[in-house]
This record gives sequence, C-alpha cells and structure tokens, in this order.
Amino acid sequence: MSKGAIQLQVRLPDLFTHPGTVLYVGANALHAPTCAWELKQVGHELTLLEIWPQNAAHYQGGGPFAHVVCGDVRRVDEIPLPRERYDVALWWHGIEHLVRREVEVAVRKEKLACIMRVKNEALKLARCLASMPFVDQFVIVDNGSDDDTVEIASAYTATILHTTDLNANYDMNLAYAEAKKQGATWCLWMDADEEWEAKAADQFRDLLKPGPINGWVFRVYPFVMSYPYYRIDRGWAQFTMRGQMRLFRAQDGIHWNDPRPSSSGLPRGLRGAIGKSDLRIKHWTIETEEELERKLRFYSGLYPGRDFSHLRNGPDAVYKKFIE
Repeated sequence: MSKGAIQLQVRLPDLFTHPGTVLYVGANALHAPTCAWELKQVGHELTLLEIWPQNAAHYQGGGPFAHVVCGDVRRVDEIPLPRERYDVALWWHGIEHLVRREVEVAVRKEKLACIMRVKNEALKLARCLASMPFVDQFVIVDNGSDDDTVEIASAYTATILHTTDLNANYDMNLAYAEAKKQGATWCLWMDADEEWEAKAADQFRDLLKPGPINGWVFRVYPFVMSYPYYRIDRGWAQFTMRGQMRLFRAQDGIHWNDPRPSSSGLPRGLRGAIGKSDLRIKHWTIETEEELERKLRFYSGLYPGRDFSHLRNGPDAVYKKFIE
C-alpha cells in the first residue's frame, strides 16, 4: 500500500471497508494517481474529474478509473457526470486552485430528504422548515389544509402532495415513496410543530458520512405552554429519555403501520445498526390555550372515552429546563 493510501486509511478507515462510488478530482499524467489503485481494489467505482484535457486523455480507456470526465469541479453542476451522486469526493491535484468549501458545496455525498404530513400548520410550519438548512429536498403531504399551510410550504419545495382522508400511515408512506423516487439516499421525518436546535445547522450532515449506521435516534423535548421547561411526567419522558428514530438511510421495505389514524408512529423495517445523536428536537406541542382546547376537541372526538387530561399543565405536571 502506498504512503498516501496509508495516510488516507488512518484518517478515513471506513473508506477501506465500505466500497461505493468515488468522485476523484485531479490526476496528473506524470505521476501515479494517489490511492486510486488501492480504492479500486477495495471495490470502489472511481470517476476521474480532471480539468486539463491532456491529463484526462492519458487515463481514458485504462487505469483505475471506471469513468474519465474533463471538467472543472467548481462548475460540477454543469458537467454531465455518469452519476448524480457520489458517496465520497476526493481531490489531490490542483488543490492550490480550490477552496475546500467550494468542493464541499459542489459535491454533496448524500441526498437528504425531509418528509412531512401537515394540516393547518400555518402558524408553525415556517419555523420548522427554516431550522433545516441541511436538507436537500422537502416532500410534504398536505391533508386538506384550509389556511396558508400550502402557500408556506411552496416557498421551500415544489413537491407538495395532497390527500383528504385521515390516514397518517398512508400519507407518510406516500411521502417516503416520492422521496425515494426523487433520489433521496437518507430520509428525515418531522412534524410541523417541531424545530431543530441551532447547532444542528452545522452538525447534522456529519451523520450522513459513510459508515455502518443506517438510522439515528434523537431526543425530543415537548413544550406544553412551558418553554424553556419541558414536560417529563407521565408519558412525556419517553421522548427525551429514549428518543425517536427520525433519520434513516433510504431502503426498500421501510414503512409506517401505526393503528392510530391520526399518528403514523415510527417507521418500521429498517435494516442495519442504529445510533443515537446528541442533536435535539424542540417540540412545540401546545403554545396557546386556544390550541389546547382545539386539540382536546379533536382527540376526544377521534377517540371517545379516552382521557387526554395529560395535555393540560395540572398540579401533577413535572418539568425540567431546556438548556440551549
């Protein structure tokens, strides 16, 4: 193994155990391409993107590269690459001409879709969507809103599907199928009354790096007219103690199948390891008395005879403070 390959293996060991697709930026005809042969032996499919025609021509029809494209990585969106997405982008030659951020923005390793089902969430939806600058694509299913929900959603995505029946499982399965159809490699599901803490903007995409983890659990903090204090009594604590699997690698067989028509529950059918992230979700469960009464009427009508008094902040409610 070459010295360069040994250094790369130390810094990115997963690259030598999880073969995939590599966009290899820059290769000089006068020198052997660093690590390319070792990556090919691991099982990676390598595409060379080289700005100088003479260098690109040198590697056509042979060597470690399955594909050779002549072009500038800084204009990668205009170049007809053989794949829309690559697991890894590596660059070696000509780095003096590039800023690292230029390449990171131009070549995203994964496509992350956020899928949601909404109805009459005009007061909360924009806050939720704005907290996710790390998302590549939003797929939203609107279940018959009669407020400005659809108009707000359309400012963030052109993919808005419409349903009328109260069937949360159907809506989430529909959104997931559409996200996969549009090329998502990871999916995140969210409720409209939720929001990511601020540090997620810079740290979230680290969870998408190549590795054995196929799903991520996050703790959810429910605020019931109580911010910055969240509820931990009765069933509320399960959200912060155990968390929920919200992010998962797109796979065949993942589906929602919760018996409650108003709730899709958690996705099922994921294969592979699941990790737990320290990034947190703020759940604005109830923010006003008007919203409380509306939810009490809705759930009481949907599930007659069930007790929903836990939605109120009674004398038995227990809280902890959320530290930003």
